[in-house]
Amino acid sequence: MLLKTTDGQSWSTLALNDPSGGAIRTGSLLEVQFNTPTRGWILSKDIQVGGGFSHEVLQTSNGGASWFQIPFGGSSIIGLYFVNENTGWVVGRFGRLYKLTEEAVSGTVPGRAGATLIIFTTAGSAAMVSERETATIKGDRIEVKDNFGTTITTSGTATGRMIVRTDQTSGVSGELADVFFLDTNTGWTVGQDGVILKTTNAGQTWTRQTSGTTSYLNAVHFADVNHGWAVGRDGNILKTGDGGITWTKTIWTVQRFGSAIPVFLTGVHSINPNLAWAVDQSGEIIRYAPIP
Repeated sequence: MLLKTTDGQSWSTLALNDPSGGAIRTGSLLEVQFNTPTRGWILSKDIQVGGGFSHEVLQTSNGGASWFQIPFGGSSIIGLYFVNENTGWVVGRFGRLYKLTEEAVSGTVPGRAGATLIIFTTAGSAAMVSERETATIKGDRIEVKDNFGTTITTSGTATGRMIVRTDQTSGVSGELADVFFLDTNTGWTVGQDGVILKTTNAGQTWTRQTSGTTSYLNAVHFADVNHGWAVGRDGNILKTGDGGITWTKTIWTVQRFGSAIPVFLTGVHSINPNLAWAVDQSGEIIRYAPIP
């Protein structure tokens, strides 16, 4: 279920429809993010595609009135973050990491190394262009031709926009659960076995940081280039003041049945170096602030 508000007080259910008005059949909606009142993104699993199911990202440019589908096939994608309305990253199982950029498109479009181009039509369909293929945008269709001369035609008028889905190399094989970028170059991703990775070149290369834990980390967020938090299972709250060169660990517990039980933390958000919030799977919210 997707809910929308325009005043923060009342909420209404928002249908997930493609541009032709057809319903998009989804499973769990894992994340939703809007960078402007009209442009937003959803990460969903178990979207029905043909006779099977796919993990996909949905994109809207009209406040959620209609959505385009960005397919990921059988890849189990888990986390999403867009640093602006045109640039974002998606992470998931087996260390998978993708960069998504939206660009204008017209005429003849050659494939790009290490990327898949997804060219949308006004009807909601899309032409997929691999690195060894070339797309030609015509009035009522998009033709994609490979090196062997085989042509696949997608009917419909192109919207003039495309998504470039670029595979990036994380260097790890476990799950990546969340990703956050401070700007278009500097970002972090976290996940299984206490992994924290950082990039300073838009994800072209990633460097592993020492987290001090082997617990699964579910979320990461930075207030600025130096101050950030990562949280996860076993009550782990990690904080850095130097961009992740060093991390300090706190274990958050609650008293249950006379014992201190570590909580399962699922999300974190900070607005400045001295103020952050985290949430656990039971819905409890905790707040970080220095002692006066």
